[in-house]
Amino acid sequence: MVEIPRTRRELFAEVSRRLESGGFGQQQLKVYWLEVNQKFSPAPRQNAGWALGEKDFYYRRGIEDTDASPLWLDAANPRIWYVYTFQSRERTEKVVKDDLLSQRGVDRVWLPESFLERVRRRSGFEGRGFRFSFMGLLAKGRTLDDLPSFSGKFWLGSDLPQRQIDFVRAAEQTFTKSSLRMSRPSRSPDIGSRLLLELYGRGHMTVAASEDPEEILTLVNEIGSSYSGELGEMENRRLAFPRPIEFKFKTELNLERFQELVESGIGDPRLWMQRYEVDGGLHRYTGVDLHTSELVDLDIAEAYAYLGVNRGGCMNAAPRLMTVSSTNLSSRTEMFYEGAPLFA
Repeated sequence: MVEIPRTRRELFAEVSRRLESGGFGQQQLKVYWLEVNQKFSPAPRQNAGWALGEKDFYYRRGIEDTDASPLWLDAANPRIWYVYTFQSRERTEKVVKDDLLSQRGVDRVWLPESFLERVRRRSGFEGRGFRFSFMGLLAKGRTLDDLPSFSGKFWLGSDLPQRQIDFVRAAEQTFTKSSLRMSRPSRSPDIGSRLLLELYGRGHMTVAASEDPEEILTLVNEIGSSYSGELGEMENRRLAFPRPIEFKFKTELNLERFQELVESGIGDPRLWMQRYEVDGGLHRYTGVDLHTSELVDLDIAEAYAYLGVNRGGCMNAAPRLMTVSSTNLSSRTEMFYEGAPLFA
């Protein structure tokens, strides 16, 4: 029986071994970031197969209950959990949803497109492609039967013909990107890209190859710490100066369809709300954030919205609404606090 790494040191050694061996198939590292509200004291459930390896570090056998595809969870950061695995993304999603996201107080880390682009710029990575998903579910002016629904991905080489460059640039400006692919050239002149990863707006990353695994582990921590820091800053500013979070939609929003979405309380928004007033073009809602059961208020119009969270409440609803609205409008959403852009 293959021995499962049970400590951080053993896991990081396994990450280094697999990434340096080529990064294909089961060697691809998947990382998930989860936002955690400690008011609810969430923890991996032993009856779901999780075991404690060392302080705040858990491991779980894979979904097929074999040693070949375990998962590891590092809960040392009280606000952001890190999940590591080499099994398929589909299987990992199932475990993350069933074991972790099903708990009150646990939510995804939501990475808006502007955050993804900032990671690429600050890390000095080259852009190597992107995914987009065009749904327009909340866009104004179309019936549900008339909504376009398609997706695509562009994996780019280092040298593109001009006609393809023009096409890709037009696609970038037309669609909301749900993930960015990034690379760094190898230090060896005989090898092309020796760091290749894809970062997703739904709070996870796939690493296909890396000749410097320590750089990847540092990046994982930097993304989690940056996200946690921005949430904490929003919450501290709201404690001192209670103001709503402002959103601006680049595409007009279908207000009746939005009502159906949040009054049902299902889906990615994780908001269960009731509309109580319509004032001209402004629709006012009150309800709860299902992530924490905290009260939230939302004033929303076709081109903008204001989100109010209780003082001292969790602000993860803000990047969640920013990312989800952008995806369902198939265009950008911007977010501000007292006029200053957030997650930009």
